[in-house]
Amino acid sequence: MNSFSISTVDIIILVAYITFIVIWGLKHGKSSDSQSYFLAGRSMPWWIVGLSLFAASISSTTLIGQSGDAYDTGLAVFNYNLTGVIVMVFFAIFLLPLYIRSKVFTIPEFLEKRFDERSRFYFSAICIVGNIFLDAAGALYASALIIKLIFPTADLQVIILVFAAISASYTIPGGLSSVIRTEIIQAVVLIAGSVLLTWFCFRQGGDYFYDLFTNNDILTKLIRPMDDVATPWLGLIVGMPVLGIYFWANNQTMVQKVLSARSVDEGRKGLMLNGFLTLATLLIIAIPGLIARGLFPGLERPDMVYPAMVINLIPKGLMAILLAALLSALISTLSAILNSTSTLFTIDFYARFHKQADSKKLVVAGKITSLVIITIAAFWAP
Repeated sequence: MNSFSISTVDIIILVAYITFIVIWGLKHGKSSDSQSYFLAGRSMPWWIVGLSLFAASISSTTLIGQSGDAYDTGLAVFNYNLTGVIVMVFFAIFLLPLYIRSKVFTIPEFLEKRFDERSRFYFSAICIVGNIFLDAAGALYASALIIKLIFPTADLQVIILVFAAISASYTIPGGLSSVIRTEIIQAVVLIAGSVLLTWFCFRQGGDYFYDLFTNNDILTKLIRPMDDVATPWLGLIVGMPVLGIYFWANNQTMVQKVLSARSVDEGRKGLMLNGFLTLATLLIIAIPGLIARGLFPGLERPDMVYPAMVINLIPKGLMAILLAALLSALISTLSAILNSTSTLFTIDFYARFHKQADSKKLVVAGKITSLVIITIAAFWAP
């Protein structure tokens, strides 16, 4: 890879973008009562639900991991997203009406209504631990490694703490409304940056992809034989749907956005918008990763292909758009995890054992919980 340098103009744009996101989030926060804080008042229209789902689902690890997998094994990595879209349709038809009409705050709360108290506590506890020590800490660490490529002299722990503070600065005061409103902006920036990178990839390596496609190369195939080391066809039937059902239909981080919809129909339309955008990841994530195989052959670590594309293909002056897209992926995902984990603990545990707590006390408990969660994740990450 070429040595990386970032212009002063790009840095100014990035700082301005982050500042705008924080101010925008604080402006649109709602914390008057528990329903406003944890579910944005159940008032979100479909297009906001759809954009927020997409922004939360595409983390920095998604950009790096899926493009790296496409570089290494081809387009079969898109099967995860394709299966997810099928699951979204199932979710929208069968499960979403049950969730919204039951007026629950969390998925574990619904499990208690459907089964018993134990299932609620077990599932909620597992999700809380996973969200803190795997999802939040992992997202912070992976993103910090990428930022360190831009600023190699910066301390890794400092980078992690800075981005944890940015996410917390509007998520804790404003709740889900702040998270969702900022995710609208972040989704647009993420899509714009990904489209820009795709254009430069095709400009430099479109012939390579065309040759693979016309020669019916295995790298362009979604359905692979059983002996394929990456994604054998059986995994499409018995493996990926299970992952998809958890991620899209039982994962509090995702489902909480749909629970904020003003009606079942608005939630369904939001899911369909997200499904359409998720299908587009074939073009804006998987295919660029495969094209990079021809542009940068022999990378020892496939997960470095995304930084390689940004550093080598994007001209100075446009770099800020790609970096803003990467930061959008980090901040939106981290904020969503932070808010959803706080909701799980506050509603499933605190409210359960403090039944005298009114709506305002639940909001205070949620804010304190969020602060504790982001602190643990930030110091666990390195």
